Amino acid sequence: MAPTLFSIYFAVVMKDALRSCKHPVQLNVRTDKGVFDLSRFKAKTKVWTMSVLEILYADDVCLMSDSMTNLQNYVDALHHSCQRFGLVINSSKTKLLKQPPRGGELDRSALYLSEEPLEDISHFKYLGSNIRNDNTLVTEITSRIATAAVNFGRLTGRVWKSHDLKLETKIYVYKALIVPVLLYSAETWCLYKPDVRKLDTYHLRCLRSILNIKWQDRVPNTEVLRRSGMHGMEALLMQRQLRWCGHVLRMEDHRLPKAVFFSELAEGKRKQGGPHLRYKDVLKRHLTACDIKLTKWEELAMERTSWRSRIFKKVKAFEKKRLEDQDTKRQTRKERPKPSYSYTYNAAGQLYCAICGREFKNKFGLASHIRAHRRRNNDI
Repeated sequence: MAPTLFSIYFAVVMKDALRSCKHPVQLNVRTDKGVFDLSRFKAKTKVWTMSVLEILYADDVCLMSDSMTNLQNYVDALHHSCQRFGLVINSSKTKLLKQPPRGGELDRSALYLSEEPLEDISHFKYLGSNIRNDNTLVTEITSRIATAAVNFGRLTGRVWKSHDLKLETKIYVYKALIVPVLLYSAETWCLYKPDVRKLDTYHLRCLRSILNIKWQDRVPNTEVLRRSGMHGMEALLMQRQLRWCGHVLRMEDHRLPKAVFFSELAEGKRKQGGPHLRYKDVLKRHLTACDIKLTKWEELAMERTSWRSRIFKKVKAFEKKRLEDQDTKRQTRKERPKPSYSYTYNAAGQLYCAICGREFKNKFGLASHIRAHRRRNNDI
């Protein structure tokens, strides 16, 4: 009963502390229309506003604000309420994470707890995930790979190198113990292509170790995946994120994950230029790759069993086509005739380009330079 009683007690403390706070983060929400249809927010009568001030989890709390002044007021109010209710906030465990405003500079002012400045950090590990102020996954992916590598190394002698276990058993152990660690919280990631390649590189390295395939064997990655019976990392991520989106869609409208999924900030605009990747962009990329219409996916996802079955079949077809395309590309590259180069020397015996006259110290640099000329001429 202790955790439940403390959660109720702490909820009362938070209600007492934040009842006078009047500047929460405002979200415009509308869940009765497509998530990709931005015109749904123009109907003011159907859009409702949601205020997000804090996120509670067990005995932890995350306070959010759009300005340092308001955040300082929230911290002071929480500190006074905790004193009245007999609680103490640990300043060494309380951190400040700032996110640069859109099109502006980062606020350098400090945040104080009982006249003691709080530590300002650029990333923070919360509930097992690394959260960064720039919304990238640099720290998270590195941490996931490192944790999975530790677990994989501990099973090397007993599982991966064991002659008493079948290959199918080793693959099942890899799926059950390594892949969940590697892809922990991957349902919420906004992955760029380099991030997927980094995860896929480690994934294939583990499979080669399990299958006892060395680089001298010259076995391509497509054959490694076929022998193991596993999908590539892009397909695994696609399946997890599509299943999670269906789960969020089936939530009730007042739930915070669904409200955030179907919302936009009430104030502020996106910075001009190339914007950061959004979760909706990743979802749109996955739906297109799985040949699911953007206007029909919400209707299909409402049926949990059929949606999961459809995702399984679509992802399997996507992975099969991807492997076939890679095999075709590899075969085309192998059959391509090697280019021939005519090396020219000047009066001093120095290699030079006959097109632009640039001099080179070795044939390798000249050959690369000639290929650049040929690519440029073909583009023209």
